[in-house]
Amino acid sequence: MKHSKESSLQYRELFYFYTVLERLYRAGNLLNLDVAAGAVLTAIFYSKVLGVPPRLYGMLTLGCVVWIIYTIDRLLDIHRIGKTPSSQRHRFHMLYKRPLWIAVGLVSLFVVGQFYFLRPPVLMSGLYVSFAVGAYLLLQQFLRVKEIFVAILYTSGILVPSWSVHVGEFSVFHYLLITQLFIVALINLLLFSWFEFEADQKDSQTSFATRWGKAKTAKLIVVLSIVNTLLSILIANQSEATWVIIILPLMTVSLLFIYLNSKFFNENDRYRFFGDAVFFLPLIDLL
Repeated sequence: MKHSKESSLQYRELFYFYTVLERLYRAGNLLNLDVAAGAVLTAIFYSKVLGVPPRLYGMLTLGCVVWIIYTIDRLLDIHRIGKTPSSQRHRFHMLYKRPLWIAVGLVSLFVVGQFYFLRPPVLMSGLYVSFAVGAYLLLQQFLRVKEIFVAILYTSGILVPSWSVHVGEFSVFHYLLITQLFIVALINLLLFSWFEFEADQKDSQTSFATRWGKAKTAKLIVVLSIVNTLLSILIANQSEATWVIIILPLMTVSLLFIYLNSKFFNENDRYRFFGDAVFFLPLIDLL
């Protein structure tokens, strides 16, 4: 009897601990903090792949810039929607838009202060990518396949801390790994577009799914997953390949798994939490 009570107490403690962690992660997801953290981890992974030691200032600046971009994108979305949004993410940004704009301003000032500590090539490359992002934010409503542009910008941003200061020529191995990152980012965006089809239609938001339909979006997710798997085979044949080649295929398979189990992941926006958490997988190689 005593053992049963102890087991029940342990179960309740574990459940409480899990509940607290889930709420914290949900809050971080709504605030786009997990996206920023995933971008930093992925950038550190690619710095290792390209043989460029990561620096604290560059990675800290990257994380802040990613957070600023994603937050501004959400805030601009709610401005365009002009009514109570359908998605929880947009409702959150509408409810707290004033403090979020203030936070964006403060973090932007912090980023500018970091310019002094950045290596000149990293700073200049970062500014170029930032200008491109600014153009995207202004013109995204006119882009028919905005997910492709976002995937290009995301991949470019991830590579800024390492690509801009890399010495020597890039090998086929490097280019294939970079291509895989672009495809993973694109699958991630298409997956979210597929899940949010109904909400985007209600809010008059444009996405690949609303323009081309859920069926075509689903087919493209599967095709891109197959392409990334085939690229993994090519990478495995490269002499420079090490066990790090499993990271990108693992990210791809994880996103495909979310799509194939859409009923489960659609509940409570699980697809968002796990879809963004995919970019934590490079941590496997960094530990």
